[in-house]
Formats: sequence, structure tokens, C-alpha cells
Amino acid sequence: MKKCLSILLALFLSFSLAACTPESDSPVPDPAATTGAGPAPTNPAAGGSDLPAAPAGATELGEKIFYYGLYQLEEEPGDGLTPMEGADLAIVNILSSSEIIHYLDREQPDNCIYIAFDEMETLDSANGRECYIYSVATGTVSGGFQGNGYEVQLRVSADYQMGTVAIYEDYRGGGNVVPDDPKPSWQGTYYGSGHTMNISEYNGKTFLFTVVNDGMEMDLVCDGAAAVSPDNLFIAEYGQMMFALSEDSGFIDFFVAEDTEFYYLHGRYTRQ
Repeated sequence: MKKCLSILLALFLSFSLAACTPESDSPVPDPAATTGAGPAPTNPAAGGSDLPAAPAGATELGEKIFYYGLYQLEEEPGDGLTPMEGADLAIVNILSSSEIIHYLDREQPDNCIYIAFDEMETLDSANGRECYIYSVATGTVSGGFQGNGYEVQLRVSADYQMGTVAIYEDYRGGGNVVPDDPKPSWQGTYYGSGHTMNISEYNGKTFLFTVVNDGMEMDLVCDGAAAVSPDNLFIAEYGQMMFALSEDSGFIDFFVAEDTEFYYLHGRYTRQ
């Protein structure tokens, strides 16, 4: 009996080992296949891409819009705009509505726009506040910053405390042409987050305003007569409130002191 059990055990072990041993001519597994690794990724800028790589040292704020921070701030702007945020605002509020943006012709992929923060100025138009000054130039990626084809079109100022931008100098059409001061259009209805602002009876020095809650009742929240700054007709004040009208009169940034009961009204109100 013991002899039979020994024979059966030997046969069982033989079959088990045969099942676990691979055939000698089986192919060796490819490590790439077992790990899931595929072909090495390609660099789109190295071949085939129509868009050239960004110039050295540049920060790309938009497609083919390159930023350089040349001026070194002595201290941080606190709660105000950073220089790069000021450049972003210049793109949105000035470049996007100018013919300069059309320089970025996709049929000429080398064309680009350069924005360089290169100066700080204290401006009367900003009520004596310091402003960032940017040079806005057209050029090419291959020519590089201040290289072949580089041509300054505009100088733009950014009031980093108020969060507004304006054309400081205009070189388009030849020569240094400082544009005429734009004329504000305060009167109208502006909508914010849950509130509506109405402005009327603007006479160049003051205007009347009301702020009401949106909804069926349209309850009056506050009202008054704001005084327009004689140095900047796009700025007005009423007590601890400040109104900053955009250059195109499309919106008002409403600033309210934090320690007042109306602080919750602060924000942007867009003309409708």
C-alpha cells in the first residue's frame, strides 16, 4: 500500500512541475509591454508645430503674447495688482479691442506681441498714485525681444491700487502721440452681484446714485450725490465710497471701506 502511495505522489509531482515550467522556445516577454511603456514622447516644438517656442526669459500671457518684467519693485504691491496682473488687465481692456491684436495673424506664426514692465510713474491722472508703465510692441519670436522687427506701439499705465489701465503714450501712425483724454459717460444702469446701481444727473462735477436690491421689491440700500475728481473724471467719491469708471464707460468698480455697513456692496457693476 505504501509503495502505491509513493508512486502516485511521484507522478503528481512530475505533472505539477511540467505545468509550471515554460517551453524552452517560448519568446521572452518584452519589458516595455509588461510595464505599459510606449514610444518616447515627442516635443511638438521640435518638429511639425506651426507655433514657435516662447523666447528665452519670457512669460506667455496668451498665445504669442510675451511678458518681460524688467523693472524691479522695491516692495510688493500689497493688496494691489502685481505687475503681471497689470499686464493681463492691459490685454483684456486695451489690446483685445485694438488693431494691434490683429497682428497675431495665424498665417504668419512668427508674429508676436511683447509687453514689458519697464518703469514706474506717479501720474496726475491717477490722483497722484504710482502706476506701472508698460511698453507694448509688435515683433517676431525669431527676432526676439528688442530684436529685428521689434516696434513699440503703445505705452500703457496701470493704476495697481485701483485696478485700472489706460493708454499712456501712443506711437501708432508715427511719432509720440499722446491721445486726447477720453470723455466719461457716467449716467446709466449698472448691475452687480444681487444689486443694481443707477446713476443720473451727471454734470461734470457730481452725479446722483442709488443702489437697490435686485428682486421684486427693489428695496433702496443707499443713495447720495458723488463728487467727481477734477483731476480724473473717471473717479468719484461719496464718503467712504469710491466709484471708478472704466475708460469705455462699460463698468464701474465700486470700492467701499471695510469698516462700514455697506462694505458688502463693493465689487464690479457692469452697464446694461
